[in-house]
Amino acid sequence: MPYRTLAIDPGIRNIGWALFEDRKLINFGVHDMMYEGIKKAERTQYPELVKKFIDSEGEMFNSANAVIIERQM
Repeated sequence: MPYRTLAIDPGIRNIGWALFEDRKLINFGVHDMMYEGIKKAERTQYPELVKKFIDSEGEMFNSANAVIIERQM
């Protein structure tokens, strides 16, 4: 069974992600958290925005053996 690692690079507006399988990059992308239609009051509700991203990409998260998130300084 292949080992999958999901790497997350969170930002204020976007979340970059990359999915590796046995150290080989198999998919990557950018999720725009400020997509059209989001209300201005919701734009600083980062936990909710990240949850929406996770919910929209559930299969990718479920298939990962490990999730690595870049620490912001």
